[in-house]
Amino acid sequence: MSGTQGHTIASILAGRNASLRGKAGDQQVATNRAALTRLIEDDYQAFERVRNAMLNNKNGVKPEDLNFCDRGNEILETLHEYDLVHHHEGAVVVKHSHAKRYLGGGWLEELA
Repeated sequence: MSGTQGHTIASILAGRNASLRGKAGDQQVATNRAALTRLIEDDYQAFERVRNAMLNNKNGVKPEDLNFCDRGNEILETLHEYDLVHHHEGAVVVKHSHAKRYLGGGWLEELA
């Protein structure tokens, strides 16, 4: 994405006479979890395994069934620290719809 560094998605769209449909994410929330977003960017393959496990299992995943590399475990732990996943009835689950949005691609929007 050369030429877009330092710009927000909204400013890029405005420069192209376009706009977002629906509500954009909260800038402060994105700023607060920038370290998590960079962690995902740094090892997308590890994140992808974590994301797929979390989003493809509606009732969560039992910790003993999670077999991630060290970086995947670090990502999962960081997701927990940022309150995006939690333990519920013996399983690790995505905590809320905002977390699902972030895991499903919102992190990439925040990266931009």
